[in-house]
Formats: sequence, C-alpha cells, structure tokens
Amino acid sequence: MGVAYYPSFERAIAGFDPATAVNGKPVARVIERLDKICKRLRVTPLTDFYSESVEEAFAKIGEEVPEGMKEQPICWSEPSAGLRTVEGLIAYLEAHDEALPDAPGVIEDLEGLQQVLQKAQKHRTRFRLRIDI
Repeated sequence: MGVAYYPSFERAIAGFDPATAVNGKPVARVIERLDKICKRLRVTPLTDFYSESVEEAFAKIGEEVPEGMKEQPICWSEPSAGLRTVEGLIAYLEAHDEALPDAPGVIEDLEGLQQVLQKAQKHRTRFRLRIDI
C-alpha cells in the first residue's frame, strides 16, 4: 500500500482510464522534493494540480462530511500546464539522476503522466491530480 498521485479528466475519454495509466507511488514518495525542483525550474509545482472536493476527500477516509462544512469547487488544469511541469521535471532528472533516490522510477512515473496529459490535450479535456491513500 501507500500514497499515490493519479490523474483524473474533466470529461471521460471512451475506453481510457487515466487513473490506471500511471503508478503514482514513485512520484508520491518524493512529491515535496519534486515541488522544490519545480520552483527552481519556474514551472507549476505538481501539488498545485491536486484538487478534490470535500465530499471526495471524506469518502476516501470513509466518513461523512461534517455538517456545515463548505464544499470547495474542483479546480481543473489545462494539460499544457501539466506538460510543462512534467517535461521540465523529466529533463531535470535525466540530467541530475542523483537528485532523487529512485530517479529512474520517478522518471518512468512522470513519463506515464506525460502520456496521459498528451492524451488529455489531444481530446481537449482538462485534468486534475487526485490522491489514492
């Protein structure tokens, strides 16, 4: 088990589930370090693409939403923004494989996310990242 980040699309693409197209665990293990690299590269940090509704978050932990808690709108992102981040991270890690303990695994995970975002762009749908716990 463990935490994993996975993509979700605003509009479904027939026959394609973006959540199963990436592992998400290698990225989740080093997400804070990746966000620091993003800041150095001046691209959007990966965690900025994360968005879940209050209802989704509470459902994930098997609890009801507390009464009076306000719902937050889901924030969708353009695939082009995600691709700038992912492609920047891939290029950086390929040049600095010592930057992370499992750089090859993280690169592989980012390449999977890159393919998913390319598909989202082709089908003109926005995306968000979600967390599987």
